Amino acid sequence: MILFAVRIARAAGVRSPALVAVIVVSVAIAGPTWLGRLTTWFWQAVLLTGLACLAGTALLARFGPPEPPETIERPTTASGPTPWGFRIPIAVMTMGVIWAAVGGYFWDEYSSHYAFTAVTARGVFPPQHPLFPGEPLRYHFGFDVLAAHVRSMTSVPVDIAIDVATVAAFLLLLATARHIGRRLGGPWGGGLTMLLAPLGGGTLAFLLFNDMGPLELHWSALPVAWRSSTPPPVISNFFQHPQGLGMSFALATIAIWTAAMEDHPTRRARLALGAFVLGVLAVV
Repeated sequence: MILFAVRIARAAGVRSPALVAVIVVSVAIAGPTWLGRLTTWFWQAVLLTGLACLAGTALLARFGPPEPPETIERPTTASGPTPWGFRIPIAVMTMGVIWAAVGGYFWDEYSSHYAFTAVTARGVFPPQHPLFPGEPLRYHFGFDVLAAHVRSMTSVPVDIAIDVATVAAFLLLLATARHIGRRLGGPWGGGLTMLLAPLGGGTLAFLLFNDMGPLELHWSALPVAWRSSTPPPVISNFFQHPQGLGMSFALATIAIWTAAMEDHPTRRARLALGAFVLGVLAVV
C-alpha cells in the first residue's frame, strides 16, 4: 500500500512528505472500506487491497513516465528548518495531545469507536454494532478502520489502538499544516501554522468551553451567558476522532488542488488525486 501510494503521488508530481503520508493513509482506509462492502470480510478486503496495490504499482512502473515528472512544488522560500522558537511549543503541545489521548479517553465512545474498531479488527465488515447485530450501520467509520489496522496487526487492546490512530492523526494535522504554511510564508509560516491549526479559536474560546478548555473548572469571572453557545476550540474538535483525521485530509485536498490550478503536465493527475482524497474524506 505504501509503495503504491508513493508511486501515484510521484506520478502526480507530489513530493511533499506530508501529502504523501495522507495519500498512504487514504489508501489504507479506502481499499478495505470500499472492497469490504463486496467481500463482507475485512481481511479479505485488506488482501485484495494489497494485491490491487501491487498490480497498480507494476502498471505504473511499466507504462508510467520513464522519469518522475517535474514537480509542481518548485523550490521557494519554503526550504529551511523550522525556527527553534516554534519547535519548543510545538513539542510541548504534541506531548500534551499524547497525554490527553492516552490518559483522557476523550470521545473514545464505548458505544461506537470501541465497538466498531473491535468488530472490524475481528473481520466483520461493514462493522456491526454488538447491540444491534445485522442492522445496517450508517456511520463514517474511516477512523475506526485505521484503528482496526493497528489492533489487528499488533494485538494491542482496542483503547491503545484508538490512541495510536489518534496520535497519528495529530501528526498528520501538524505535517499538512506545516506544508501549507511553508508554501505561503516559508519556515516561519510553517511553524506558525503548526501552532495555529490545532490551537485555533483563541484563548477566550478555550476558557469558555466547558468540557475540555478550562479543564471543567467554573470561571466565576466570566459571565455564564458567554458559555451558553460557545463552539469548542479546534484542539477539542480534534479529539472527536473522525473530525481529527478529517482535518488533515481537508488540508491535503486543498494543497493538492491549489497546485493543480497551474498549467502543468501533472495537472490532471493532481485533480484526480485530490478527488480521491476528498472521496476518502467522505467516509472518514
